[in-house]
Amino acid sequence: INLGGQSLDARHHIYEAEKISPLLEERFTTSESEYISHVEFDVTGFKDLNGQVRSLKKNYDEFTDLLLEDKNFGKILLEEHGILSQLGITKLGTDDVKNAELIYNAICDQIKTVDDSPSKNSLDFKKVLSTKTGDEKDKNMLLIAALREAKLKAFPVLSYSRGSGVPQPYYVDPYGLNVLTCALDIDGKYHLLDATTTYLPFGFVPTYSLNSVGLIIDEARKGTWIKMQTNANNNVAYGIKLSLDEGKITGNMKGKYKGYSAANIFRKKEEQDNEENNNDEDDESDEEEEDDKSSEDRFKDDIIDGWGVADLTYTLKTREDAVMLEAEIEKEIDVDDMIYIEPIAILPFKENPFTNKERVSPVDFAYGNKFRYSVTIEIPEGYEVEELPEKSIITLPNDGAKFVYGSNEISGKVQLNVSFEIKQLFFTLEEYPLLQEFFTLSFEKMQELVVLKKI
Repeated sequence: INLGGQSLDARHHIYEAEKISPLLEERFTTSESEYISHVEFDVTGFKDLNGQVRSLKKNYDEFTDLLLEDKNFGKILLEEHGILSQLGITKLGTDDVKNAELIYNAICDQIKTVDDSPSKNSLDFKKVLSTKTGDEKDKNMLLIAALREAKLKAFPVLSYSRGSGVPQPYYVDPYGLNVLTCALDIDGKYHLLDATTTYLPFGFVPTYSLNSVGLIIDEARKGTWIKMQTNANNNVAYGIKLSLDEGKITGNMKGKYKGYSAANIFRKKEEQDNEENNNDEDDESDEEEEDDKSSEDRFKDDIIDGWGVADLTYTLKTREDAVMLEAEIEKEIDVDDMIYIEPIAILPFKENPFTNKERVSPVDFAYGNKFRYSVTIEIPEGYEVEELPEKSIITLPNDGAKFVYGSNEISGKVQLNVSFEIKQLFFTLEEYPLLQEFFTLSFEKMQELVVLKKI
């Protein structure tokens, strides 16, 4: 090719793909685009007519330098803003974690999250604090600045949202780094924080942030990546006492939700409350289409549907990052010479998510799961135990997951205990068959019946 008197070399490449894996809709993946067989091309630079190489892409160190010099990013974090006093925080203790939690809660509670920043084109902490509103960047940058004002080591972290793929290893895609969170370094341990929600406890970030790694923006830690998936997990426990009388199972259930399970309940409650408030403000709504249920009733229906157990009443209590639940159970059953009871009425997942023997994409859990279930059943007078599920333990290598099923008959009662825990978050295609078998055997075990026989 001749261009401006210069002779340029040009090459024509043809790529052909073979044995391409099919793309299937599968649960617990980050982004389908990561597993579609494809070749990506990008222009990182060029040589001009004078023979000089011109770079079009920045590496991560250069990108970090650029952000540190930006007046709306790195520079603003070096200034004094008097944030703590404006949040009403006049005194801090000696415990760094408790101090950080106090600041985090103040920003979550006092600054409302909005889509449109009051700062408009430039970050302005005064406007955020005076209007008590801010978008994701406003609130998390305010959090970082406030933590630094308290002499704590806090840094911005940029990452890809879950579902947007993973960072390229060499050059920056600034549009891909679409999530801003805060990394708090206390004694060498990172605590990830996100102040945009009111329902996440300290040390938790929204699930869309739990993807691969994040880039710390700091002069001394240039090019440092940290894991976005932390030790924060989903933790659920149930304690149930049941008795049989006149064709019914009755009893009491106590449940405790911690971590992401509690956050999800708070989120649903908050969304339904907001929906109800918005409906109240909308005078033009069609009366025939209005939902006459209160947010509390709709929240209750959602919980009942999620359990799959009929006729529940409950009292919702909160304690720190936990939701405490109490429910009365009443369920009709067939009573005859043989009584069949499904004792594990609540499962770690609504259904087994891994029924296929094969899979085309790795398994990527956003967070770990802990599930505990304990049930005591009084044996009615005139009956004895005919069948009782046997004890069982199922584990994965390296303590990646563990299932324990305990059963016992003592003093006229049947006692069953289930523990289901997933610690490993990422499973390769080679590891998938073991994970699939673990889920299959565990769910089959939890569906076994207790059988009582009339004497």
